[in-house]
Amino acid sequence: MFKQSRIFFSATMIAFLFVSTLILSTGVSAKSRKCPVELPRTLLSLYLASDLVVIADFKNESVTKTETEDENGYYADIKRDLDVSKTFKGQKTAEVSFIKSEYKSNAKSGENEDKVVYLYGGEMVSDQLKIGNQYLFFLKTNEETGEFYPTDYRSAGREINLDNSGIYEKRLNELGKIIANNKNQLPNLAEWLVDLTEDEATRWDGAATLSRSFSSLKYEEVNEETEETEEAKPTLDEDFNEYSSAIAKQITDAQKDRLSSVFITSLNQSLLSNEKDVDYDYEFAELVGNWDRARLAMYGYSLLLATDKSDVEKTRRAMNFVANMSGDNTLSSIFYEYTETQREEENEPDTEADKDLPVFPAETAIEKTETEIQVEKNEPNAESIVEKVETENEDEIMTEVQIREQILQKFSNRYQELLTRNFAPEVEADIAETTEETIK
Repeated sequence: MFKQSRIFFSATMIAFLFVSTLILSTGVSAKSRKCPVELPRTLLSLYLASDLVVIADFKNESVTKTETEDENGYYADIKRDLDVSKTFKGQKTAEVSFIKSEYKSNAKSGENEDKVVYLYGGEMVSDQLKIGNQYLFFLKTNEETGEFYPTDYRSAGREINLDNSGIYEKRLNELGKIIANNKNQLPNLAEWLVDLTEDEATRWDGAATLSRSFSSLKYEEVNEETEETEEAKPTLDEDFNEYSSAIAKQITDAQKDRLSSVFITSLNQSLLSNEKDVDYDYEFAELVGNWDRARLAMYGYSLLLATDKSDVEKTRRAMNFVANMSGDNTLSSIFYEYTETQREEENEPDTEADKDLPVFPAETAIEKTETEIQVEKNEPNAESIVEKVETENEDEIMTEVQIREQILQKFSNRYQELLTRNFAPEVEADIAETTEETIK
């Protein structure tokens, strides 16, 4: 399936995300909890905003309060009981409970029951916690009732398994020490985030935090904001803003090289994968693109050249990456032109459907007029019809291949133009000419 292209952070998007995060993370009323739109929060953000961070077994659940909403279902406050095995933040305890509001469908089990799924770290995960499983929980205290509730309603708990348990335990212990030590917090945090990104289990958390910080730094550079502010030396507490450019300013060239190396490894895995729904990590790519965009575009193009062009999906992935890394609108337009050929092919009717057409019995012998006989003589026979259809189909397939070849050639020509000027932006005089050539 063709995935829609992602929109990277602009100045407006940064402001929107920041304001939205503040609104969504502070509301705990029933009304606010019903809002289906929430932003993914990173490990750093969750840890700083939580009063209690634990690894625990999900032992039991019970309904404490119900609220009728409509004829299809209702909202219920669900109490979850946990057996705690590790405490990373907050008062140590063997058992704890928290309340979470959920929508319950009136449909019988297995009948038209819609399960809520959310996008987290590039993967689809169910919002339903399973009794008996172990999770990493991030919880806050309700000041009025003293009860715990999830720090983020989008990710009440991250499932723990043999592959990630040791990594989570190590990284959270490290973060606790960084926060407890008031010296060199930002440099240590920067290194911690790079370490986070190098581990596949926590890669999204590290890359997302760093990408957001670099987006803020880019915004400051564009707007020439150079004045020193209190935020230049933030404190790692619940009010810490992960969009702060202070993190990005700590990243060294050696750390950038490490991040680039990890990304290229993951890029090879995604672009060369035989699975249809696999694509490269857009957020990670945008992060590394802050300092290595031209080199990544060239590397992506080398992968495109090595790709079997009969594999339309792999070709599309490589073209998408090169277009995004180049930052060139014309190259992106050519890429979209290519994806349209893929989409049209997927929407073509199934030729096997002809086999399901009804078969009529042979016509019975009846007397025909001379006019009817003459018409039959002039009409093509069955063999000629089949032969004509097969020929047309062959021509159509060849045309699709040729179209793709032409688009790829146009893509290559445009890439060479960009490479000649080292991917520098076009001057205004050249933009109109390039646009006109693309239209032709």
